[in-house]
Amino acid sequence: MPTHSREEVEVTSILKNILDNYPAGSATLREILQNTDDAGAQTQTFILDTGSFDSNALVDPVLGVCQGPAIIATNDAYFQPKDWVAIRKIHNSSKTQDETSTGKYGLGFRSCYHV
Repeated sequence: MPTHSREEVEVTSILKNILDNYPAGSATLREILQNTDDAGAQTQTFILDTGSFDSNALVDPVLGVCQGPAIIATNDAYFQPKDWVAIRKIHNSSKTQDETSTGKYGLGFRSCYHV
């Protein structure tokens, strides 16, 4: 039976590198807009949710800091199967070989780890 080896990555090191080498702030919104363009969406909406939510039923109390407020980003495109594959690959970009991609050189969704 053939065995397939998978590259193992240290996710925390990759995340630290992203956070250390990529600016926080408005760059994250720009990356979301690039993803919107690459997806062929016609509209992009950002919603600021200033609400806070009860944290009594969380798996771990430390998650209480994630109960609000939030920025919600939505557009009118649909995720394709290739998008689900790409979003799970933290150390590779699926757009580097696509000359038509707006986000060819960016980090895309990975920039959201700042949030």
